[in-house]
Amino acid sequence: MSNLRHLTNLVWSIADLLRGEVKTSEYASVLIPFTALRRLESVRGDEGATLAELTTRPPVTVQALSEYLDTFPSDVRVTLERYGFFEYVQRLDSAAVLHQVVARFADLDLRRETVSGAEVGHVFEDLLRRFVEQDAEAVGEHATPPDVRRLAVQLLLAPDVPHLATMGVSRTAIDPACGIGGLLDELDEQVAAINPALELRLSGQEVNYQSWAICRLRMMVEGRDPSGIELGDTLSDDRHTGQEFDYLIASPPFGMEWKRSADLVRQEHEELGMAGRFGAGLPRITDASLLFLQHMLSKMKPTGSRIVVLFSDSAMSSGEAGSGESAIRRWVIENDWLESVVALPDGLLHNTAVSTYLWTLSNRKPVERGGRVVLVDARDQAEQMRKPLGSKRRYLTNEQVNVIVKACVDTAHAQWNTDHPMHDRVRIVNNTELGHQRITVEYPLLLRFELTNAALDALAKSRPARDVDNLNDILAPLRSLIGSTWPDEQTALADIERAVRSDGRSWPTGPAFRQAVVRAIGVRHPEGAVQYRQGVALPDPTQRRSVRVPLDADLDEYLRREILPHTPDAWIDRDSTKIGYAISPMLFFRSTLDTRFVPLHEVVEEPQVARAELISGENALRHLRKQDLHSADSAGELPEVPENSRNMTLCTGGDVVGHASNWRVLPVGFGDAATALTVLRPRSRYGRALCEWLNSRNDHTAFSSAQRYPPADLPVPIDLFSDNLLDGLLEDIQKSRTTVRDAVSNLLPNVFSETKRDVRYFREDARSIVVQAALVGDVVGSVVDPVWQAEWTYPFHVAALARRYRLSSQPAERKDALLKLGEGVARTVGILALTEFLDHGHLRDEVGKSFKSGATFGTWLNLVDRFRQGATPSRMRELGELRDNARLVGLLRAIKVVRNTSSHAYGVRAPYQLEKEVEALEPLVVSALTAANWLSTVQWDWVQRCEYLDESSYLLIGLRLRGSHPDWEPFERSSTYPLRPGRIYTGTDTAAEAGQPVDLSPLAAVRICSDCRARELFLINKVRGDDITLRSLEEHSADIPQSPAPAESGGTAESAPG
Repeated sequence: MSNLRHLTNLVWSIADLLRGEVKTSEYASVLIPFTALRRLESVRGDEGATLAELTTRPPVTVQALSEYLDTFPSDVRVTLERYGFFEYVQRLDSAAVLHQVVARFADLDLRRETVSGAEVGHVFEDLLRRFVEQDAEAVGEHATPPDVRRLAVQLLLAPDVPHLATMGVSRTAIDPACGIGGLLDELDEQVAAINPALELRLSGQEVNYQSWAICRLRMMVEGRDPSGIELGDTLSDDRHTGQEFDYLIASPPFGMEWKRSADLVRQEHEELGMAGRFGAGLPRITDASLLFLQHMLSKMKPTGSRIVVLFSDSAMSSGEAGSGESAIRRWVIENDWLESVVALPDGLLHNTAVSTYLWTLSNRKPVERGGRVVLVDARDQAEQMRKPLGSKRRYLTNEQVNVIVKACVDTAHAQWNTDHPMHDRVRIVNNTELGHQRITVEYPLLLRFELTNAALDALAKSRPARDVDNLNDILAPLRSLIGSTWPDEQTALADIERAVRSDGRSWPTGPAFRQAVVRAIGVRHPEGAVQYRQGVALPDPTQRRSVRVPLDADLDEYLRREILPHTPDAWIDRDSTKIGYAISPMLFFRSTLDTRFVPLHEVVEEPQVARAELISGENALRHLRKQDLHSADSAGELPEVPENSRNMTLCTGGDVVGHASNWRVLPVGFGDAATALTVLRPRSRYGRALCEWLNSRNDHTAFSSAQRYPPADLPVPIDLFSDNLLDGLLEDIQKSRTTVRDAVSNLLPNVFSETKRDVRYFREDARSIVVQAALVGDVVGSVVDPVWQAEWTYPFHVAALARRYRLSSQPAERKDALLKLGEGVARTVGILALTEFLDHGHLRDEVGKSFKSGATFGTWLNLVDRFRQGATPSRMRELGELRDNARLVGLLRAIKVVRNTSSHAYGVRAPYQLEKEVEALEPLVVSALTAANWLSTVQWDWVQRCEYLDESSYLLIGLRLRGSHPDWEPFERSSTYPLRPGRIYTGTDTAAEAGQPVDLSPLAAVRICSDCRARELFLINKVRGDDITLRSLEEHSADIPQSPAPAESGGTAESAPG
């Protein structure tokens, strides 16, 4: 492993020759094909030319390299030409670095005797990983992250592992959207690990030239047959026609339009129907995901195949009943092919932050699972990455992958075993539960008839009226009836006709003119008359609504029970009823908060549609657009509503406006505006909390981004919404977010903002801004790094250890720093828990015995467990997090296990072994830091002076032991309690929550060390009788008695030698 790391670093170091000639994001595009060529020439022996021979005739030219390629099989040259290899070669030749690049690759030893096929695969994988890191957003469309690949393949193979382990025959697999081949590579590796003798024939198809070429090169260097990897559009040009496969796996591009393939896809759908690939239905043109699914299903073997496909939330529930998407889902579910759906954590993919799901399908489902689908909520099974890669900010550990797979395979065990980590995350639903009837509820058209100036104007502008001669003469006598009202159409028309004829005018008798009059004078009114045509009540289109009811619901019973009690005249239009299928994200919902939930529709009102006269004309409303959502603070800053705008909704101050996971509560006094965004009007003062809830993107609020309006049954924590203290804190948070947004927007100016004439200045400005951008990227990246967060905001002991780890470089040094950081978290949390076992400054004897031989990692964990088992309310509010959440303790125990099972001594383990241990240890420690983020709210204040102000107020002056800097942070604040100088206090002491600060003496103290004469923080380490030994990070000791010194109301803290 150490040699492999050295080899990949050596390959990547060749990129130094490319600087200034090739974009950073294109480095891998040069390194990958040259690495492949060097490997291929190394394994063919003495046959053919070599890169080394080319360098003996300097300089290496494009022509010479082309002749060199002719010595390889033709498919190697074709692959590289499609890759665009010669374009890069030409650029290197023009920059006079081609010879140097070829020479560096010629020096690499990639012979089979030196580097095995598996090892060169790891080198290639590392190059691809760096390729993704350089441009994660762009490459992410063609590369599935390793952790997601691992999970997908394990789900694909899990039920077959016992059979695969004993089989000797071959198996076939395909990825119809294979990208750079990551899923196929993972599948091949896992099958080989199960049974090395089993032959797996891999196939794939990819539309992108470069991704296709990388996939083939990858297979070539690893000794696999690349002939099954085809180039072309899978939807319009299936290169594996008539073939069937045992395993099918894919991660199709999310939200990919299929407009380019539309003609051929529609032709196949219409001409072949179910005999073709797309007979079940066609989704909307903007998302081809379900077309790929139909393609994969068409290639199942009659004897049985398995499919795993990664989808976004769009494939889950987009499209109403009767749509193409719904029809495809119906076809899949009614054929009982859908086996399970796993809801994945957000932030797992490189190029998108949308919610994602892994579907497992099979035409050989076990009998006991027939007619049912397993839903697994794995949205909390992920760890935070220290440094995001594009949109990827979280990852799945091997343990989490195993937990998810076992939950899918052994569902009953996960459901009934309360100790199972996925116990309340697994749900089994019947196929029929995923279906519904979409019914149309009609309400009668209630009209009252009244003649107004506006009605006469509308009649005059109607088409039937414009065809009438002497229209003004006909309308003139009607002005005497302005203000008149009639209960029904017949009476109104009779009076109007009589008025015209009594004035000596003729009345038009055509039905078109009659209907024009009715439309002009008819006004919807709740007390109006029901309108009939041929004895049948007319429906009111404006009141029509669609309702989803269960698939097996009795519509007559539903009408009688749910609708008629409120609107006795309503009816269901049976001809409009449609069957739909959807997998609602709400099916994955589970309450993890100890609070009351209610459906969204109980806390918000129905949105108001803007009337036509409000969105056009002289006094039209302003237009709130998506780009204005977070920048405009009043309606006056907005543009006017464009002409002919439709489907606009009214919004005003206090409304929550947005879409998907991008919401904002409009400021009070914002004014009135019209918007095409979704508007939620809280029934009470819920705006800020509702907005924060919708933006959280957690498993409570996840709903399809394809839905414009959140589901009416979206669960919301009503008790939290009505918390006034939380509302105030959210207001402060939003102000800080606005400040950060404004500051960041001014950091990187536009290159063309300067008014200079010489174009050279723009290039210099661009170079300067690039440097600034890199700096900003580093700073922003640090903000989201849990280690940096700990270093800046956690109590000093943890913060200093976090800094030591961040600065460590060698594997042994990094491992030691990680272990000490994990133990430091346990020690800090343990000291806070230990305050619950103090009686007037004395440590209880039964607890003090634990420190007789000195504090160890196990000491702190046992102490925390003892605290968590207690039922007495904590003196510190923050300790509620420790008692209620077992995740932190579980992570700390996992760190301790790693610590106890590995060597601490330098040199005992080989460097590659230490690297593997660091790779296993780092996610545990980083996750522990994240789980303990409440430590950032626990202030450790060393009080140096306490001055009397009045009977209930004191001035405290001292240092806050926060962050990694040893000088600490001065503070000066008021307190309602007199605190003893020279002591460390923590806990709450604010006007909002007046809790008495907790004295950490004799558990922690600040002293001048007698050895180094520097001021240090000492924490409890050993207890012997009434004497306590404290220890600092520098392993210095200080002894103090358990009995506290007498308190004084003022004065200065004196430093005492340890």
